[in-house]
Amino acid sequence: MLTPSFSHLSLSQTQIFIKEITNYWNNISENNINFDLRKWMFSFMTDLLLDLFIGKRSHSINKYYSELINDNNLDDDNNKDKDDDKDVGYAELLLKYVDGYTFHLFFGAYAKYIPIFKGIAKNHIINRNNYWNYIYNIINNHKKIIENTPKDQLRQDLITLLLTANTDHDINISKSKVQVFNPDLQRPLNDKELLINLSESIGGGVDAISSTFIFLIYNIIKNPEVIIKIREEVVNILGKDPRNINMEDLDKFKYIEAVIKETVRINSLTPLVDRYNDVSDEVAGYNWPANTHFIMNSSGIQSDSNFWENPEKLDPERFINPSLNNNLKALIVFGGGIRICPGRKLGMIILKTLTALLVPQFDFELVNPNVPMKIRYAIFNQPAELYIRIKKRDISLK
Repeated sequence: MLTPSFSHLSLSQTQIFIKEITNYWNNISENNINFDLRKWMFSFMTDLLLDLFIGKRSHSINKYYSELINDNNLDDDNNKDKDDDKDVGYAELLLKYVDGYTFHLFFGAYAKYIPIFKGIAKNHIINRNNYWNYIYNIINNHKKIIENTPKDQLRQDLITLLLTANTDHDINISKSKVQVFNPDLQRPLNDKELLINLSESIGGGVDAISSTFIFLIYNIIKNPEVIIKIREEVVNILGKDPRNINMEDLDKFKYIEAVIKETVRINSLTPLVDRYNDVSDEVAGYNWPANTHFIMNSSGIQSDSNFWENPEKLDPERFINPSLNNNLKALIVFGGGIRICPGRKLGMIILKTLTALLVPQFDFELVNPNVPMKIRYAIFNQPAELYIRIKKRDISLK
């Protein structure tokens, strides 16, 4: 996920999917339809990551759009004949798989033997097996595609990169010390390893990226001065006439990046981060034996006034102005060390692009502005729902 080829594909496909939802949102704006941003962004991320990772989409975006149009008894040309020959099964399997993962995380593998949980556990296990079989079929079909496709014509999605790693089709081969010290790590991945990498990448990516963007929209609605600065930065970089974003543009979105970091600081996706030490070590003046389980309160660290000036305030400037009294090392965005999130680059590409293209095009309003956001914990902190209404605006206006 850190390869340049995958980054370019990610940026390109993200903009294609944003154009799709923009068409839908224009109609929603015209008809003043309220909608749940959580459902919309989870659908968006499911479609996008399926496309990026396995070259297949579930059309969840259209499914939710269809529900909104039908619920409001509207006719729309964008919604005609959209469900023909479309596979929506994966999205349902994925959502149940994530719920099942959370269930077993909290109740353990022995839940299937406990009467009160037995039925629930059984259903999750059945869904897990169906989900795995679905992924295995995709892997096997993709192997055949790779065997019959020239190396320079392969699409650089995640499944292709994983299947071709350390093979003759690998475009990212590099001789490294890993090969010298541990040649076994230079072998191709087996099917089980492919399954784990793909399922965790899709499930974790859908959850983390969509939740971050939902929190971001909620926070900037509450702080309209931030919206003004976002729009000013976009116009300064892209101009008043909309155009596609390139990789160089992403590096210039300094304020948007600061807004993303400040969103994660205030709404920590992973309130607790845990690590084990494989050798005895001294931490905070104490000697700890090997295999000690450390649990760090990242949410508390990111709201501690010892590290942050006015920690309860949304202030993206703290990540731009070094003179402000903040300790930026106290921000835990993607973890750290050798266990740092491998999707960190992908996440920032998608979040920056979503913010830069959607915030200038639409005004956002909370349906229930006086009701605090509902948050539930399921591996990550997730917004339970966020009902909003949008209004199309002239992107040339600041």
